[in-house]
Amino acid sequence: DVGDCAVRLYAVLLRYGNTTGARMPARTTLAARLHKKSVDTVDRALAELVRLGAVQVENRFAGGQRLTNRYRIRTSRPGDHRPGPVTAIATAPGEGGGRTNAATPTDAARGGRTNRGRVAAPIGDDRESSTDTPPPPPPPQKASRGVRASRREDCNRQWRARQSDLLAACGIDDQGSWHDYADQVRQARRNAGQPLTRWSPAHLLAALDLAVRGRGWPPDQATRALLQVASDPATRSPARLAEAGPWWDQPDPTEAQPAADVDLTALEVELDAVDGQRLALQRQARQQLTAERQPVTRLSVIQRAVELLHTSA
Repeated sequence: DVGDCAVRLYAVLLRYGNTTGARMPARTTLAARLHKKSVDTVDRALAELVRLGAVQVENRFAGGQRLTNRYRIRTSRPGDHRPGPVTAIATAPGEGGGRTNAATPTDAARGGRTNRGRVAAPIGDDRESSTDTPPPPPPPQKASRGVRASRREDCNRQWRARQSDLLAACGIDDQGSWHDYADQVRQARRNAGQPLTRWSPAHLLAALDLAVRGRGWPPDQATRALLQVASDPATRSPARLAEAGPWWDQPDPTEAQPAADVDLTALEVELDAVDGQRLALQRQARQQLTAERQPVTRLSVIQRAVELLHTSA
């Protein structure tokens, strides 16, 4: 003959006892677990359990300060008033003590763990109703600054390698030649009376990449075709290079003979034979080609450098 609230309070206290440690819940904590607005309901249910001998209450003090009560649950039959096994309740530390924080204390003997294990059925840990609040999941680990910097450097290295391969396929072997060629393209836009906003070296490189690698146009004709695209006043963006147009059909008028017939190796050997003059001759050759609005490629630079060598001789 036990009230409904008392049975529920007994179950809540058992659930506290199933956790680790020996901590004492406050009455307001028990009321919240029972979904009750008043702690008086907890007091009445606890007094009923105390009368039945199912629960014992111990008052606790620290330096004159009243603390929350320690509750001990008897796991033998409620009608059996002989000293039986008891178990301490465990939960997180509750609120501070007060006059109404403790139920009526009752003296009783403490039982052994073996009796409790024989009489009471084990209760599994239910995280949804457990008194122990599970710790929040750890925040996702962010890559350290050094790792992020290493990844950026890898991406930059891959892009530079891709850029070098593209320019080499187009006949531009070094950064100096590339910047001279970019200036030549931009000058063609100026001569056409058009703005240069979309004609930076980065835009030109992207246009070459799209035309050669994206659309499969021949790389040995790409630099000449881009110059023709830039010279057309109807052009709005260097990306026009990737489209089919007359700039891919016209032969290069600056070459006196097909590139396949030129022995580039022999020309380079001839330049290497001139001690310390090759770099200066190539620099002068690039300057002349740029001023003449001629394509600045490896072949055209070497040929012009050899011509300058013969002229000076």
